[in-house]
Amino acid sequence: MTLEKNSACLSVQLYFAQPGSIERITGKDCVLQMEGVADFRCHYKVGDCVPQTENASARAGFCLIYGDNETDICHKISNFYKHFKIISKRWGQPSYKRMQGESLVEKIKLEKIFQSDFA
Repeated sequence: MTLEKNSACLSVQLYFAQPGSIERITGKDCVLQMEGVADFRCHYKVGDCVPQTENASARAGFCLIYGDNETDICHKISNFYKHFKIISKRWGQPSYKRMQGESLVEKIKLEKIFQSDFA
């Protein structure tokens, strides 16, 4: 199969948390069981204090998601944000605002990545 015929997609979701003290985070095991999730990192834990975000280097973490095509990966990205939550407490009130995220979707030859990095 050549790259031109490959419709598989990979997305790196860079997500950010609201400032404040973290009360709850969806567990890593739960995230890694989501369909299409290849890797996941969260740089915070319960009890950590999230500072005001100044730039993209202050992101809370990332999630690497793959799909068979653009429609499939969009569904899997939506599912990730629907189920992954970081709840922080700011000024004595929980902050439930949806995390900000960047979506970088690229068509790639997944076989090569999985053979070298995830096999």
